[in-house]
Amino acid sequence: MTLEHYSEPVLEEHYGEQVYTNKLTDDMRREHCMCLHCAKMTGDKETNCPIAQQFYELCCEHNNAIIMTRCKSYVPKKEKSINQNH
Repeated sequence: MTLEHYSEPVLEEHYGEQVYTNKLTDDMRREHCMCLHCAKMTGDKETNCPIAQQFYELCCEHNNAIIMTRCKSYVPKKEKSINQNH
């Protein structure tokens, strides 16, 4: 990535606080974050991937957003079939 592609962070409100946000990568995060597409990500503190849980807690504490781009523990979610009864 070159500097001409750099997206200057803007001040926005997230979870009741003003935080600087890189709009380009924040918009990409939900689609491309490996954690959000991993079978080990359960959303339950007791059964959630321990790596994802640590990142989640860190993000909550500091109002950050992180995109995971590399993980040796990644397990792809099984795609839901449109015709699940067949």
